[in-house]
Amino acid sequence: MKARLVLFFSNKAFHELENAMPLIEMDGVTSEFQNEEALRNHYQEEIQFYRSRIRNYIKSIPSEERKKGTVTLDYPTGNKYISSFSPLYHEDLERLNLSEFNAEDFIKKVRVRVQKALKEKTGEEISSFFRFFSPIYATEYNINRGYHQFRRTLSYSKSVKDTNERRELLKMFRESLELLPDKSNLSTIYSRARKIYNYAKHEGYLKKEVVQNLVVKENNFQAPMVVKKEGKEIYPRSFDRFLDEYNSKNPTRKASISDLAMEYEIESSERSNRR
Repeated sequence: MKARLVLFFSNKAFHELENAMPLIEMDGVTSEFQNEEALRNHYQEEIQFYRSRIRNYIKSIPSEERKKGTVTLDYPTGNKYISSFSPLYHEDLERLNLSEFNAEDFIKKVRVRVQKALKEKTGEEISSFFRFFSPIYATEYNINRGYHQFRRTLSYSKSVKDTNERRELLKMFRESLELLPDKSNLSTIYSRARKIYNYAKHEGYLKKEVVQNLVVKENNFQAPMVVKKEGKEIYPRSFDRFLDEYNSKNPTRKASISDLAMEYEIESSERSNRR
Protein backbone atom coordinates (compact mmCIF):
# COMPACT_ATOMS: atom_id res chain seq x y z
CA MET A 1 0.00 0.00 0.00
CA LYS A 2 1.25 3.46 -0.91
CA ALA A 3 0.59 6.57 1.15
CA ARG A 4 1.24 10.28 0.79
CA LEU A 5 1.83 12.84 3.53
CA VAL A 6 -0.71 15.66 3.37
CA LEU A 7 -1.55 18.89 5.15
CA PHE A 8 -5.33 18.67 4.98
CA PHE A 9 -7.95 21.41 5.37
CA SER A 10 -10.75 19.97 3.22
CA ASN A 11 -11.26 17.88 0.11
CA LYS A 12 -10.71 21.06 -1.90
CA ALA A 13 -7.85 22.49 0.14
CA PHE A 14 -4.87 20.28 0.92
CA HIS A 15 -1.17 20.24 0.20
CA GLU A 16 1.04 17.22 -0.44
CA LEU A 17 4.14 17.37 1.78
CA GLU A 18 5.56 14.07 0.54
CA ASN A 19 4.67 12.25 -2.66
CA ALA A 20 3.08 8.81 -2.47
CA MET A 21 5.47 6.02 -1.50
CA PRO A 22 5.14 2.57 0.09
CA LEU A 23 3.73 2.89 3.60
CA ILE A 24 6.80 1.27 5.16
CA GLU A 25 9.05 3.85 3.50
CA MET A 26 6.75 6.70 4.54
CA ASP A 27 6.75 5.55 8.16
CA GLY A 28 10.53 5.35 8.03
CA VAL A 29 10.52 9.05 7.06
CA THR A 30 7.96 10.37 9.55
CA SER A 31 9.22 8.28 12.50
CA GLU A 32 12.41 10.31 12.38
CA PHE A 33 10.37 13.18 13.85
CA GLN A 34 9.50 13.05 17.55
CA ASN A 35 5.93 14.26 17.00
CA GLU A 36 3.71 16.34 14.72
CA GLU A 37 5.17 19.60 15.99
CA ALA A 38 8.68 18.53 14.96
CA LEU A 39 7.41 17.47 11.54
CA ARG A 40 5.59 20.78 11.04
CA ASN A 41 8.77 22.65 11.95
CA HIS A 42 10.66 20.72 9.27
CA TYR A 43 8.12 21.65 6.58
CA GLN A 44 7.52 25.11 8.04
CA GLU A 45 8.39 27.18 4.95
CA GLU A 46 6.38 24.94 2.64
CA ILE A 47 3.39 25.02 4.98
CA GLN A 48 3.52 28.80 5.38
CA PHE A 49 3.73 29.27 1.61
CA TYR A 50 0.67 27.10 1.02
CA ARG A 51 -1.29 28.77 3.84
CA SER A 52 -0.57 32.17 2.32
CA ARG A 53 -2.03 30.94 -0.99
CA ILE A 54 -5.32 29.93 0.66
CA ARG A 55 -5.43 32.58 3.40
CA ASN A 56 -8.92 33.75 2.38
CA TYR A 57 -10.19 30.19 2.60
CA ILE A 58 -8.55 29.71 6.00
CA LYS A 59 -10.25 32.87 7.30
CA SER A 60 -13.62 31.30 6.47
CA ILE A 61 -12.94 28.27 8.70
CA PRO A 62 -14.82 28.80 12.00
CA SER A 63 -12.67 26.54 14.18
CA GLU A 64 -9.27 27.86 15.26
CA GLU A 65 -7.99 24.31 15.55
CA ARG A 66 -9.07 23.42 12.01
CA LYS A 67 -7.34 26.55 10.69
CA LYS A 68 -4.03 24.81 11.42
CA GLY A 69 -4.89 21.98 9.06
CA THR A 70 -4.36 18.30 9.83
CA VAL A 71 -1.21 16.38 9.00
CA THR A 72 -2.40 13.00 7.78
CA LEU A 73 -1.55 10.02 5.61
CA ASP A 74 -3.77 9.41 2.60
CA TYR A 75 -3.89 6.17 0.67
CA PRO A 76 -5.40 5.59 -2.79
CA THR A 77 -8.55 3.58 -3.45
CA GLY A 78 -9.47 3.48 -7.10
CA ASN A 79 -8.95 6.94 -8.58
CA LYS A 80 -9.27 8.76 -5.25
CA TYR A 81 -7.25 9.28 -2.08
CA ILE A 82 -8.93 8.63 1.25
CA SER A 83 -7.64 9.94 4.55
CA SER A 84 -6.55 6.89 6.47
CA PHE A 85 -4.63 7.54 9.68
CA SER A 86 -2.12 9.78 11.40
CA PRO A 87 1.57 9.55 10.57
CA LEU A 88 3.86 7.35 12.61
CA TYR A 89 6.15 9.44 14.83
CA HIS A 90 9.04 8.53 17.08
CA GLU A 91 6.75 8.95 20.08
CA ASP A 92 4.72 6.06 18.63
CA LEU A 93 7.83 3.89 18.55
CA GLU A 94 8.48 4.82 22.18
CA ARG A 95 4.93 3.80 23.03
CA LEU A 96 5.83 0.33 21.72
CA ASN A 97 9.25 0.35 23.42
CA LEU A 98 11.08 0.54 20.08
CA SER A 99 14.16 2.72 19.78
CA GLU A 100 14.14 2.86 15.98
CA PHE A 101 11.82 2.02 13.10
CA ASN A 102 11.83 -1.49 11.71
CA ALA A 103 8.75 -2.94 10.00
CA GLU A 104 9.15 -6.48 11.33
CA ASP A 105 9.73 -5.29 14.90
CA PHE A 106 6.70 -3.00 14.63
CA ILE A 107 4.46 -5.88 13.55
CA LYS A 108 5.73 -8.09 16.36
CA LYS A 109 5.21 -5.39 18.99
CA VAL A 110 1.68 -4.64 17.80
CA ARG A 111 0.85 -8.34 17.89
CA VAL A 112 2.17 -8.78 21.43
CA ARG A 113 0.84 -5.54 22.93
CA VAL A 114 -2.63 -5.63 21.36
CA GLN A 115 -3.11 -9.30 22.19
CA LYS A 116 -2.13 -8.52 25.78
CA ALA A 117 -4.72 -5.71 25.85
CA LEU A 118 -7.43 -7.87 24.28
CA LYS A 119 -6.95 -10.52 26.95
CA GLU A 120 -7.99 -7.93 29.52
CA LYS A 121 -11.10 -6.79 27.62
CA THR A 122 -14.66 -7.95 28.17
CA GLY A 123 -16.28 -10.23 25.64
CA GLU A 124 -18.35 -7.28 24.42
CA GLU A 125 -15.20 -5.19 23.83
CA ILE A 126 -13.46 -8.04 22.00
CA SER A 127 -16.51 -8.49 19.78
CA SER A 128 -16.46 -4.75 19.02
CA PHE A 129 -12.77 -4.93 18.04
CA PHE A 130 -13.36 -7.79 15.62
CA ARG A 131 -16.50 -6.16 14.21
CA PHE A 132 -14.47 -3.02 13.45
CA PHE A 133 -11.85 -5.13 11.67
CA SER A 134 -14.27 -7.45 9.88
CA PRO A 135 -12.66 -6.57 6.52
CA ILE A 136 -9.55 -8.32 7.87
CA TYR A 137 -11.03 -11.21 9.82
CA ALA A 138 -14.26 -12.11 8.03
CA THR A 139 -12.48 -14.31 5.49
CA GLU A 140 -14.10 -17.45 4.14
CA TYR A 141 -11.57 -19.53 6.10
CA ASN A 142 -12.32 -17.77 9.41
CA ILE A 143 -16.07 -17.79 8.82
CA ASN A 144 -15.93 -21.55 8.36
CA ARG A 145 -14.02 -21.77 11.65
CA GLY A 146 -16.85 -19.94 13.44
CA TYR A 147 -15.78 -16.26 13.30
CA HIS A 148 -19.29 -14.78 13.23
CA GLN A 149 -20.59 -17.22 15.82
CA PHE A 150 -17.72 -16.48 18.22
CA ARG A 151 -18.14 -12.73 17.81
CA ARG A 152 -21.91 -12.81 18.30
CA THR A 153 -21.60 -14.95 21.42
CA LEU A 154 -19.08 -12.54 22.98
CA SER A 155 -21.07 -9.44 22.02
CA TYR A 156 -23.46 -10.08 24.94
CA SER A 157 -20.75 -10.79 27.52
CA LYS A 158 -19.30 -8.29 29.98
CA SER A 159 -17.05 -10.99 31.44
CA VAL A 160 -13.25 -11.19 31.07
CA LYS A 161 -13.32 -14.94 31.75
CA ASP A 162 -11.28 -17.06 29.34
CA THR A 163 -13.55 -18.97 26.97
CA ASN A 164 -13.17 -20.98 23.80
CA GLU A 165 -14.63 -18.10 21.75
CA ARG A 166 -12.02 -15.68 23.11
CA ARG A 167 -9.18 -18.13 22.49
CA GLU A 168 -10.26 -18.79 18.91
CA LEU A 169 -10.63 -15.11 18.04
CA LEU A 170 -7.24 -14.31 19.59
CA LYS A 171 -5.76 -17.13 17.54
CA MET A 172 -7.18 -15.48 14.41
CA PHE A 173 -5.67 -12.19 15.58
CA ARG A 174 -2.18 -13.73 15.93
CA GLU A 175 -2.45 -15.44 12.57
CA SER A 176 -3.43 -12.17 10.86
CA LEU A 177 -0.07 -10.64 11.84
CA GLU A 178 2.21 -13.57 11.01
CA LEU A 179 4.87 -13.14 8.35
CA LEU A 180 5.68 -15.83 5.83
CA PRO A 181 9.21 -17.30 6.10
CA ASP A 182 10.28 -15.44 2.94
CA LYS A 183 8.64 -12.17 4.15
CA SER A 184 6.81 -11.91 0.82
CA ASN A 185 3.69 -10.67 2.64
CA LEU A 186 5.56 -8.02 4.66
CA SER A 187 3.88 -5.03 3.01
CA THR A 188 0.37 -6.47 3.47
CA ILE A 189 0.92 -7.51 7.09
CA TYR A 190 2.59 -4.20 7.93
CA SER A 191 -0.37 -2.20 6.54
CA ARG A 192 -2.66 -4.39 8.64
CA ALA A 193 -0.55 -3.82 11.77
CA ARG A 194 -0.59 -0.05 11.19
CA LYS A 195 -4.37 0.04 11.02
CA ILE A 196 -4.64 -2.05 14.17
CA TYR A 197 -2.07 0.13 15.94
CA ASN A 198 -3.94 3.30 15.00
CA TYR A 199 -7.18 1.86 16.42
CA ALA A 200 -5.48 0.53 19.57
CA LYS A 201 -3.76 3.85 20.27
CA HIS A 202 -6.94 5.90 19.99
CA GLU A 203 -9.01 3.37 21.97
CA GLY A 204 -6.55 3.36 24.89
CA TYR A 205 -5.21 -0.15 24.36
CA LEU A 206 -1.57 0.95 24.53
CA LYS A 207 -0.58 2.54 27.79
CA LYS A 208 2.87 4.08 27.93
CA GLU A 209 5.25 2.14 30.13
CA VAL A 210 8.41 3.18 31.95
CA VAL A 211 11.13 0.98 30.52
CA GLN A 212 14.76 0.33 31.21
CA ASN A 213 17.53 -1.72 29.72
CA LEU A 214 16.93 -5.35 30.56
CA VAL A 215 19.74 -6.95 32.52
CA VAL A 216 19.54 -10.54 33.77
CA LYS A 217 21.66 -11.26 36.85
CA GLU A 218 22.23 -14.18 39.16
CA ASN A 219 22.03 -13.68 42.91
CA ASN A 220 24.91 -14.09 45.34
CA PHE A 221 24.33 -17.83 45.54
CA GLN A 222 24.34 -18.20 41.75
CA ALA A 223 20.79 -19.51 41.88
CA PRO A 224 18.85 -19.38 38.62
CA MET A 225 16.20 -16.69 38.22
CA VAL A 226 12.57 -17.70 37.76
CA VAL A 227 10.19 -15.17 36.21
CA LYS A 228 6.61 -15.35 37.47
CA LYS A 229 3.75 -14.04 35.35
CA GLU A 230 0.09 -14.33 36.30
CA GLY A 231 0.73 -17.24 38.60
CA LYS A 232 2.76 -19.14 36.00
CA GLU A 233 6.45 -19.85 36.22
CA ILE A 234 8.62 -19.34 33.17
CA TYR A 235 11.49 -21.67 33.80
CA PRO A 236 15.00 -20.19 33.75
CA ARG A 237 16.77 -22.11 31.04
CA SER A 238 14.23 -21.43 28.29
CA PHE A 239 13.62 -17.84 29.32
CA ASP A 240 17.34 -17.13 29.76
CA ARG A 241 17.97 -18.49 26.28
CA PHE A 242 15.18 -16.26 24.96
CA LEU A 243 16.72 -13.21 26.67
CA ASP A 244 20.21 -14.02 25.40
CA GLU A 245 18.91 -14.25 21.85
CA TYR A 246 16.93 -11.02 22.22
CA ASN A 247 19.89 -9.09 23.66
CA SER A 248 22.27 -10.39 20.97
CA LYS A 249 19.90 -9.26 18.22
CA ASN A 250 19.02 -5.96 19.89
CA PRO A 251 22.10 -4.80 21.82
CA THR A 252 20.95 -1.18 22.10
CA ARG A 253 17.19 -1.62 22.24
CA LYS A 254 15.19 -1.01 25.41
CA ALA A 255 12.41 -3.35 26.49
CA SER A 256 10.22 -3.88 29.52
CA ILE A 257 10.27 -7.20 31.34
CA SER A 258 6.46 -7.40 31.09
CA ASP A 259 6.53 -7.13 27.29
CA LEU A 260 9.30 -9.68 26.98
CA ALA A 261 7.58 -12.10 29.33
CA MET A 262 4.38 -11.78 27.29
CA GLU A 263 6.29 -12.22 24.04
CA TYR A 264 8.04 -15.29 25.43
CA GLU A 265 4.73 -16.78 26.59
CA ILE A 266 3.09 -16.24 23.20
CA GLU A 267 6.01 -17.72 21.28
CA SER A 268 6.15 -20.70 23.63
CA SER A 269 2.43 -21.28 23.10
CA GLU A 270 2.81 -21.02 19.34
CA ARG A 271 5.67 -23.53 19.38
CA SER A 272 3.58 -25.92 21.45
CA ASN A 273 0.67 -25.64 19.04
CA ARG A 274 2.95 -26.51 16.11
CA ARG A 275 4.13 -29.72 17.79
